[in-house]
Amino acid sequence: MPSGPLSDAELLALQPTTVPRSEWIPGYRDRRSFRGHDIVPWSAQDIRQTSIVEMDADLLFHRYTKPMEWLIPLRDPVHPLGNWRDDLVDESNVRDLIESAPWEILAAPLDPLPFKNRGWFRHIKRLYTSYETDHLRAYWDSTHAFPVSITKHRASRYLDAFYTDRKQRRSRAGARWKSFLQQVLIGLLRGYCDLGLLLDPFFLHFPRPGEAGACA
Repeated sequence: MPSGPLSDAELLALQPTTVPRSEWIPGYRDRRSFRGHDIVPWSAQDIRQTSIVEMDADLLFHRYTKPMEWLIPLRDPVHPLGNWRDDLVDESNVRDLIESAPWEILAAPLDPLPFKNRGWFRHIKRLYTSYETDHLRAYWDSTHAFPVSITKHRASRYLDAFYTDRKQRRSRAGARWKSFLQQVLIGLLRGYCDLGLLLDPFFLHFPRPGEAGACA
């Protein structure tokens, strides 16, 4: 579990940062109101409803890891006709695709922009890198839909397992991401960073509910 909130004296004793902590998002102890254009892509309404000391890993997981519609648009309520070629989603084609490991493109190394590789940030970078390496395929799955009909499920054990495994990968990745966020919460409470940390391109994100992620 993370240590408790810092006292005012402990906050003042921390090393100064490029952006003063008084301007960090959200407020540390008190809820703060921001002008929308000052905290893009965050929602000013969302940010003023909490403070760092009020957060827990569950709240971070469900609401504050990625702003809604940032990077990923809202899902179209109706899929356009002709989007899918059902005849192409067969065991042979899916096997060929999976054997090519297309998710490895996400493994391209990136250096974090807002922090240096030292101290707590080195620890968090190491934790995240291990997590991402283990769950790259789940991230790729989340934006690549493969609608497998019930008929094809029944006709092919491979496609049936393929469909089930996708859901299980996402579930496992989500559980581990939440565990990682517990470590991020420690950094927030210790005054090392604000929510802007998670906007760094170094971190991958799953679509939030309602966004245009893969649903099958």
